[in-house]
Amino acid sequence: MTRPFLCFLVLLGLSKVGVASPKPLERQFAEAQSAFEQADALPAMDNAAQTEAFRRAAVLYQGLIDCGVRSGAVYYNQGNAWARADEPGKAMAAYLTAKRYLPLNPYLDANLRSVAGTEFKESRTMMESVFFWQNLIGYPQKLRWALILAVLTFLSATTLLFAPHRLLRRIMLLMVVLTFVMTVSAVYDWYRFDYLSHAVVAVEQAMPRKGNSLQYEPAFTTPLVLGTVGVVTDQRGDWLQLRFDAGKNAWLPKEQVVVF
Repeated sequence: MTRPFLCFLVLLGLSKVGVASPKPLERQFAEAQSAFEQADALPAMDNAAQTEAFRRAAVLYQGLIDCGVRSGAVYYNQGNAWARADEPGKAMAAYLTAKRYLPLNPYLDANLRSVAGTEFKESRTMMESVFFWQNLIGYPQKLRWALILAVLTFLSATTLLFAPHRLLRRIMLLMVVLTFVMTVSAVYDWYRFDYLSHAVVAVEQAMPRKGNSLQYEPAFTTPLVLGTVGVVTDQRGDWLQLRFDAGKNAWLPKEQVVVF
């Protein structure tokens, strides 16, 4: 958890980001990488200085994200920086976001366990169980495959017009089915990652309430632990309403969670 990803693939991807010029982003990424390495090189005994240095690196990675960079490596590196800056909630939020782009990266699960201090388990919806590959293929890859399959379907249909053949008809039907399935899979990722907002509990224990005040009764019999993830459904002042597993809703102060 002490080393960031190598720069090459990230810098290559920055040229595809929809901004005026990728060069400032490349410099920002290099600056963030340098800040992380400098923080890592500080004496371990100087804990305060090292913590502040890692926090600066995390903020620099956030600058890339705010500019529109969506890279699993950037989120992963930011998670490492937040973890070393003793910000477990922010680290977990960054790692969980990175998993959307790097679902099979073994270091992410190991880092999540390390930050949470226990075995970290994510809940699975029925959709994710039926579409067994949902959490095995990254969000951008699903979009890319949906586009490729759509093009292949169009080419199959066009060929069939000029050369009708039973085999070609079956291939086209197969392409239609695959395109539909992958499109649904990609749209589901858009819904759960872009349309919905999530939040992770950022403190050791947080007692959820039935309303947006400490005067309300606890919503659950036991407090939520660090790393518990919920979907943000409402906000009132400094409180957020979250939906957890089994459709249970509860309120938590914003200071106890990190939204991602």
